[in-house]
Amino acid sequence: MSVIDAVELGKRIKQERLKRGLTLKEIESKVGISATHVSEIERGRTSPTVGALSKIAAALDTKMSLLVDLRAVPNIAHTNPKDRAPYQIWMGELSVEPLFPFQAGPEVSLFLLQVPVGEKDTSFLKAAAGEVFLYNMKGILEVTLGPDRHILKEGDSIHFVVKGEPSLENIGESPARIFASVSPRMAV
Repeated sequence: MSVIDAVELGKRIKQERLKRGLTLKEIESKVGISATHVSEIERGRTSPTVGALSKIAAALDTKMSLLVDLRAVPNIAHTNPKDRAPYQIWMGELSVEPLFPFQAGPEVSLFLLQVPVGEKDTSFLKAAAGEVFLYNMKGILEVTLGPDRHILKEGDSIHFVVKGEPSLENIGESPARIFASVSPRMAV
């Protein structure tokens, strides 16, 4: 039987914590495990007890089994549009198509976004909660980041860290098609 090592488990816990925008002190206040101990777990210097892992998973609003999932992640993930079709997700009118299945391991999520004409969306970027890279493949998109507005025409790209209430809006006359990269890995 395979066993997940402390370093990998700690990395997964930290990734989930950062994805949710939680500090070590917030985890401490939610579950009563000291921030120092959670930090030691995240750095792989100690392994949590089953009870501590259960509490941490609850604080992260995830299942303990997802943190210790032993599925092997392939070095190469090759998909085609037919394979991806069942994974298409709708966030309001925004079509979000993951470019590979959700699985443990990847540090980044890759998506194709289809934004209908006139659609303004905040849900995708709000769910991203990390670094985002957008490449506009088709259409005209307005990206609002706090007080700043950025117009992306075909071929334009933008990279930023999500803060506040960012939004995407298709201000063109045809559907916009966007390639998006999000880190840490996104759970949508």
